[in-house]
Order: sequence, then C-alpha cells, then structure tokens
Amino acid sequence: MRNASSKRNNIGYRSDNGNWLRLDELITELWESGRPESGIDALFGVFEKNPTDDGSGVFRTILHGLEILEYEHKLYDLLMDKPSHMTITMLKRIENTDSDTIAGKSI
Repeated sequence: MRNASSKRNNIGYRSDNGNWLRLDELITELWESGRPESGIDALFGVFEKNPTDDGSGVFRTILHGLEILEYEHKLYDLLMDKPSHMTITMLKRIENTDSDTIAGKSI
C-alpha cells in the first residue's frame, strides 16, 4: 500500500474522459490509511480543478468524507477565492443545519 503522501499526490489528477473510478479508489485508500485529514487540501483541490463537475457521484464521496473532518476554514477560503459547484453545495448543506456561521464567520 502506498503511503499517505503518495495518495494525496495522486488524488489531484483529472478524470480520464469522465471516468472517476480511479479517484474513488484513491479516496478509499486515503481513508484506509487512518489519516484522511492529511488529504484535505488534495480533496478540495479536486473541486478547484473541476469547478462545474460533480465527478459522476465520486465528488459526493469526497463531500461526505470532508464533512467528518475539520474542513470549514478551507471551505471558507475556497468560497471566498474560487467557489465551485461542490463547495457551494457544501455551504448549502451547512445552511440547511440552521447554522449561521462557517469557520466562525457569518454565512
């Protein structure tokens, strides 16, 4: 099995003609490494590199995984700098919990 650093580096790729299965495998490996928080930047990087794509459902796997980590500061920064379909979806999910803040800032 590859180390966590190798997994993070591989996660940042683009799809092969819309085929996101390899990314799905890499995400699973990252979680199985026991250190998924080490991949937060790489996972959000997928959203940055594919701002209008949903990854054929694979991006939802990323979204659900990120939601169990400390992700709000990174999400806030991306929303301010380079919003994407998936980061906006994440913001809406936070709003649906009746929260009025993200990373300590008003929504």
